[in-house]
Amino acid sequence: MLDVSADLLLGRDPEPESDPHPDWPPDAQPIGEMVLVPLYAHVTAGEGGTIDGTVDEYHYIPLMFIPDGEKDACLLIQTHGDSMIGPSGIEDGDWVLLCYNIEPKDGEIAVVDIDGEAVVKRIYRTDDSVVLQSDNHEIPPRIVSGPALEHTRVLGRVMRVIRNM
Repeated sequence: MLDVSADLLLGRDPEPESDPHPDWPPDAQPIGEMVLVPLYAHVTAGEGGTIDGTVDEYHYIPLMFIPDGEKDACLLIQTHGDSMIGPSGIEDGDWVLLCYNIEPKDGEIAVVDIDGEAVVKRIYRTDDSVVLQSDNHEIPPRIVSGPALEHTRVLGRVMRVIRNM
């Protein structure tokens, strides 16, 4: 009739709502705001692939994964190969979150374009070369120097690894 609960009429606190997520672990927290990010699926953590500008898909990721102010400067890259297996934890098929406004420091993981070939590696700079180091110790470092440096550009810093189970 009046659509008013007895608790409201009697001045009592209403019954607490039931747990909206009874299957979650007791310490689980909601992720929060999500952001839509493009995925490029053809970059290699091994011998180089290319980034041809074609977005393969779009995926939502938690905004908290993205550094402040970089929401419009990030993209996902799906890696292929085994050169980054090791301390970074990047395995074949993983996604890496690349922020292209953030310049990687020596020893950080970057996506580097070498004459149209894109690779995911740790980067080290010297006065006259760039050393691209795999985490997989079976793969030797790649040293870019001389005229090849003119065709080499750092695309950005890898901020996070995302593994799909």
